[in-house]
Amino acid sequence: MKKIKTYDVLGVGFGPGNLALAISLEELYPSFSKHFIEKEDSVIWQKEMMLERANIQHTPINDLVTLRNPRSKYSFINYLYEHDLLFKHFDLDLEYPLRLEYAKYIEWAAKSFSDYVSYKSRVKKIDIIHYQGQNIYEVETDTGEKKYGKVLVLATGRTPNIPSPLQKILSPRVIHLHTYLSTISKLNTQNKYNIAVVGAGQSAVEILIDLQKRLPKSHITSYIRHFAYRLKDTNPFMESCIFPEEIKKFYQMPWHLKDRMNKDLRYINYSAADMDVLKELYLMQYEKMLKNEPQTLEIINNSELKSAHTGNQKIYIQSKDIYTKKEKTKSYDLVISATGYKDLGPGLHQETIPPLLKNLEGNFKKNNQGFCQINYNYSLQG
Repeated sequence: MKKIKTYDVLGVGFGPGNLALAISLEELYPSFSKHFIEKEDSVIWQKEMMLERANIQHTPINDLVTLRNPRSKYSFINYLYEHDLLFKHFDLDLEYPLRLEYAKYIEWAAKSFSDYVSYKSRVKKIDIIHYQGQNIYEVETDTGEKKYGKVLVLATGRTPNIPSPLQKILSPRVIHLHTYLSTISKLNTQNKYNIAVVGAGQSAVEILIDLQKRLPKSHITSYIRHFAYRLKDTNPFMESCIFPEEIKKFYQMPWHLKDRMNKDLRYINYSAADMDVLKELYLMQYEKMLKNEPQTLEIINNSELKSAHTGNQKIYIQSKDIYTKKEKTKSYDLVISATGYKDLGPGLHQETIPPLLKNLEGNFKKNNQGFCQINYNYSLQG
């Protein structure tokens, strides 16, 4: 076999996860060779949800580096300092930074690593090959180019979680939130559309607010499974679950206790929204009532999707009330699935292994629940 260049660390994806890895390698292991493959032409963080006044959902101290190295030059605070924004930002008196600003921070940090990234390269296939007495990873892109690494770090984000009735009719008019802005920007703001939003988390509420501002003549329907939107649990006692000592205890638990813990902690990050967006959504409806304006938002609560089909240029959704068992069918011009992303696991809305590693599934050990066994350092057991 001809001689090939093998990196100590080869990363797929160059969003915040692998960017944080690149920084840590520079600061802790500068002699390690590294390279990353990214399908976009630059680092664009959450570009499809860059909505007006939207903010991030965590303290800026939890940035790319600070909790690992508070003195790093790649911190969010240093980004503000180098752009003469430090005092201006503090005067905003915001608990959480604007999403737009945090995206600029990610972009700023990524520029220091442009020589280590192959942009506009989509990974087609990942294999394990034997080379010079050891197994290494071979990553092939859609252009036919191949990169090799002793260690492979997959940081491509998770697979969209889409309700099964919608999976069969995905189209430019039935979308997941990860294509929200590019889809909605094509609509005429003066037209009247019937739009359905499925989901009750942070992104769903943000989309409901954005749609009413962007398309004021349209009618928006919100489908949620519970009585109302849930408030995200941000109290400090619950959020201490991310402390290293708590993560270690969680890792050592048997699966049935991990499952219980996950359910207990679910609303600190999933299926819930921050108070600021919940108040804004409620205030929008209240203000319309005071002005005697027609409500443009309809909330169908306590309901689950039973079926969906298309016809006559419309999308038809049949829902069923969880308590009364009554069913109703409504038609829409656009349906948005704001239902988050899949986790690793054995459940209905989970997956046993990231899709890019599917052909390598036999190389990794599985636990009793049938999905890949993850080590304490986040590696997969071989």
